[in-house]
Amino acid sequence: MLKDMAKAREDPQVGSPSPSAARQPIWRVLAGVAVTIQVLLLMGFFFMGLGWSGLWWYLTLIQGAVGVVLASVSLVKKPVAAFLVPPISLCLMLLFVRLDGLVATRVCSTEVLSAANELGAIPGFTERPEFQPELGKGCAARFNSPRPRGEVIEWYRSAGIRNGWILATPQPVDHAVMHKGTLTLDVWANTRDDRGMYIMSVRRA
Repeated sequence: MLKDMAKAREDPQVGSPSPSAARQPIWRVLAGVAVTIQVLLLMGFFFMGLGWSGLWWYLTLIQGAVGVVLASVSLVKKPVAAFLVPPISLCLMLLFVRLDGLVATRVCSTEVLSAANELGAIPGFTERPEFQPELGKGCAARFNSPRPRGEVIEWYRSAGIRNGWILATPQPVDHAVMHKGTLTLDVWANTRDDRGMYIMSVRRA
């Protein structure tokens, strides 16, 4: 015991924290900032879904959530690694947006959009739906109409017949389903309300 005390007096570094250990609290604070940035990125990715939805948006949300977990784990085990998570997550988001645009030009091709536009404007409005690729729906658009659901569905059936579309048989009660060549067009209500949101889907049969 006396020898250890004497050695400590001779070596002032004995018993004092190392420089790396002294820097640990600072790194943890900065890593906490990185975690906060990643959480904010995830929130931003979520709100992007208000104008951008579909497979690539879901993948963006998943990678953002995984980034929050990885950054939080790094905060405890290896604070320096937490700094890498937000830039990687942001780059992945930009990559997915780019891939989404490439897929959109193939799924929502000029042929598909021209076929959908043949039916004219939305009942009760003058704007046209904005189409985006959606998993399981092909090229789809969401829109609202103040008119009763039955009137909207019947309007699309009549518009389809006028433009050379062939109605599917049997015709669903609450859907307007029609075919032309290799394309299938479907319009249905997305809500139970009599007036609300509708989905128009155009896909290859």
